[in-house]
Amino acid sequence: KDIVRMAGSEPGHDARRREERKHQKYDKHLTPDGSQTSVVPLVFEHFGRWGKESQDCLDHLSEYSYDMLGRSSAADFRNHWLRQFAIIVQRCNARVIIRS
Repeated sequence: KDIVRMAGSEPGHDARRREERKHQKYDKHLTPDGSQTSVVPLVFEHFGRWGKESQDCLDHLSEYSYDMLGRSSAADFRNHWLRQFAIIVQRCNARVIIRS
């Protein structure tokens, strides 16, 4: 009951919880000296809220695409992928509704 209550009253609660679970599952596969790339969980809530780490990663990739790849702007890159993922999340939600 507490999880349901927290999810409804605290924005991003489910995404944070899922990020923590993915870190528990995957971080143990990283090398002890930290030489491997870190795990960045890609997490979305059912209505499209992004997890904090997912947002930070997209922001980083957007800046990289602008600085290193000569994209028109970081905002264009970010907005493109926000739209793409929004469509994916809504399609998945529609499948859940249709199957129920």
